[in-house]
Amino acid sequence: MAIEQTLYALSADGVYPFHMPGHKRNPAFAFCEHPVSLDTTEVTGADDLHDPHGMLAETMALAARLTGSRQSYLLINGSTAGLLAGITAATHRGDTVLVARNCHRSVAHALALAGVNPIWLTPTWNAALGTYEQLPPETVRQALLAHPEAALTVITSPTYEGVVSEIAAIAETVHAAGGTLLVDEAHGAHFGYSPLFPQSAVTLGADIVVQSLHKTLPSPTQTALLHVCSDRVDSDRVQRQLSIFQTSSPSYLLMAGIDTCLRLLEAHGTELFAAYEQRLTSFRRTAAPWLLPANGDPGKLILPCENGAQLARDLREQFGLETEMHGAHHVLAMTSVADTDEGFERLATTLAALRPTPSVDSIACPPLPTVAVSPATAYNSESERVPLAEAAGRVAAEELYCYPPGIPLTVAGERLTDELVCYIANQQAAGVHIRGAENETVKVLLK
Repeated sequence: MAIEQTLYALSADGVYPFHMPGHKRNPAFAFCEHPVSLDTTEVTGADDLHDPHGMLAETMALAARLTGSRQSYLLINGSTAGLLAGITAATHRGDTVLVARNCHRSVAHALALAGVNPIWLTPTWNAALGTYEQLPPETVRQALLAHPEAALTVITSPTYEGVVSEIAAIAETVHAAGGTLLVDEAHGAHFGYSPLFPQSAVTLGADIVVQSLHKTLPSPTQTALLHVCSDRVDSDRVQRQLSIFQTSSPSYLLMAGIDTCLRLLEAHGTELFAAYEQRLTSFRRTAAPWLLPANGDPGKLILPCENGAQLARDLREQFGLETEMHGAHHVLAMTSVADTDEGFERLATTLAALRPTPSVDSIACPPLPTVAVSPATAYNSESERVPLAEAAGRVAAEELYCYPPGIPLTVAGERLTDELVCYIANQQAAGVHIRGAENETVKVLLK
């Protein structure tokens, strides 16, 4: 079946989307009526993403005004482009960089491209869900005492599940050591628009913040923003890196989607978020027996259960509710201002019918591998594929990760341990797909 036919079929099947993108396919949040007529290129009057002086510069200024940043940039390659550009702009080859272990795989790619040496910081672990949570400021402080040369600290807040770290305290610690703080706030583009939600890292002391509009706001997939928030960041270097990592033929449809989203927030954000807050608060009250209490972002609905895959399947196949992702013992449903009363009512009624119960089993934190060579060295070395069972002691040539959420179990340049090989094998036996470990083989550096 053709892609267009498949998409039309998916949009017409009556399944309600408790997943991204944040517009939820709700026609009330459509950003254009006839996309073909608006699909253009850098003609006279259309401005240029890589040298903006007209309408795109105006949209960038609007983004900065709404968020409180010094300078905002439009991203049409998603937060991935912002993380690649931000990390390479804020570092030089050979620098030491502190990185939270729950980073997205695009951060690992940026480390390799920038030629920097990561020092990994381990956030707290939720054994009931099998997920990372906040990164304690003390963990950052201790790492900076051990590595005062660190030029950049990269953290993820909020997490995929909505957990927020103490950004202000971490920023103060990083700045006191003379470093720069980059926050991957991909899942927090809606922060700061309502008192129900946390403040954005943009206003809490971060130097660079990357947000995915499409995840939690009514904006098309791939649309995001990069914010420069302090004079510790060279905006010229950021612009130069963005011109490398973003296409030279940017989609005006996507940029129009960003602009429409931002203008909607400017004109009607207060009432949109007030209505969202009312729907969300009412739903949480009704569905409280089957939800975890909010731990940061109340818009992320965590449904604890015995079997995440089974609950997600039941929600979809029996009740027409598609969720964002599932873990071994939980399901994640994402919400936004574009959700409807009907959608929340369907989910509340469904949970009352299914009555999922939390698992009593705990999930161990993935064992951390040891660093053998830098990511850049690993990426530029010859490699081979070997059976997973024979990989212990070998150096990974690429990332191994579950997707979503895309948090690496191992990064290129790390040595696979017996514990990690066993962990990956057990995950595969439980039906978890580990990208990079297809056919029970992994790519490692040649000896």
